[in-house]
Parts: sequence; structure tokens; C-alpha cells
Amino acid sequence: MGQQYSFATKILQDHALVLRDLAVLSHVGLLDTVKHINKVLQNFSDDSIHQILFTVKELSDHNYLWKATVRIYCFKIEKASGIIKTRKVLDLHQFCKVYRDVLKQVRCTKSLDEDEQWEEVDKNGETYQRIDLQHAREALTASMIITRVDEAMAEESDLEECCICMERKPEVILSCVHSFCKNCIDTWSVSHGTCPICRDEVNNKDSWEIPDAPSKGEIANYVMGLAEGAGEHT
Repeated sequence: MGQQYSFATKILQDHALVLRDLAVLSHVGLLDTVKHINKVLQNFSDDSIHQILFTVKELSDHNYLWKATVRIYCFKIEKASGIIKTRKVLDLHQFCKVYRDVLKQVRCTKSLDEDEQWEEVDKNGETYQRIDLQHAREALTASMIITRVDEAMAEESDLEECCICMERKPEVILSCVHSFCKNCIDTWSVSHGTCPICRDEVNNKDSWEIPDAPSKGEIANYVMGLAEGAGEHT
């Protein structure tokens, strides 16, 4: 058993940064990461009646917008019967959050005397507390993983990044409120009349450009202009 958990330790250490930057994540990298998290969770499910399994919906990596359209399934499976008890569908951003949360929850460490030791991490990934192996297993139960998935799915996306490339800031927002950088949505719109995310039909009149926030100087000039204009009427 010690060798098995050493394998899980190596996986977590080697791949903790795989999804740090979505902008450089390749299709092959996503497939490898799903395999890795499945192996880690399998190591913790030996004494459990349920097992969590992630799988990527088949998708061509030649699709320029694969990051926006790819979906990752999360299954909670009864090990004895193979029956799927729960199925969740995540987009790439949601899966990455679940992946990071799992890595933050339990960090594997090796002691000098080769005995397996574990550390529990708080939700901010800052405070570590030494725990025994049984406690570590309980921290990664099927129910806990499903809870993490539900939390990731419940969070509303913000305007920090384009929904397609996940690199550039969004510049265009559609009537369905999904937002994209102009380069990505223009490329998509050449051959599609729908939103890349929800597939709602859209046209040129159904999109708006997101203006940049004014600088402090622009705000100051605007206020000064209002003050000067008000003074002219007195």
C-alpha cells in the first residue's frame, strides 16, 4: 500500500502546475490531467463503496475553439455494481477549479524515514496540518469531490478572461451574456451564427463591445469639464 500512495504522491507533485495557466493548456494536456486525477482518486477509494471518475467528451483537437466547447463528465459510480449514481457536466474552467481544489485539500509528503505522511491544506492553500492516512482518505471521499464539483458549477463566471481562449480579456458580450475577446468571436462568427458556449442564435445586433474602464486622468478631466461647464452658467 505504501508504494501505491507513493505513486499518488508523485502524481500530485509532478502535475500540480499542469493547469496553472489555461492559456497554454493543450488538448493532450487536458487528457493527461484527467487521467492523473482519476489515478489519484482511485488510490483513495480502496475502502469506499463509490468511486469518482472524470472523462472528457470526445472532441477534435483541431477545433480552434475546443477550450470553449469541451465538456468534462464527472461520474460517481457504485464500485460493486458499476451503476452510475451521479453525473455532472463541467466546462474547462469548472474542471480546472475542481482540480485545483482537490490538490489544495490534501498535499502528499514523504518523511525522511520513508513512512507515509500527509498534510491537510485549508481552502486558501496556505495552512498545513499533519494528518494520518485515514483522515486523508476521508478528505477525498466521493461525496467531497461531488461537493467540489457542485460548488464550481454554481459559481458565476466573471469578465476576467475570454470564454474561448481563456487568455485575453473579453471585449464583446452577446445577448446570452457570454463574453469573448474580439479575435475569438470574429473567428467563430465567420462560419457560425450561434454562441460558442450555449449555442443560442445570435447576429451582429445581438452583441455589444465592452468598453475599457476610464483612467484616473480621464475621470479627472471629465469632472473638471463638468465643473467648468457649471461655472459658465453662473
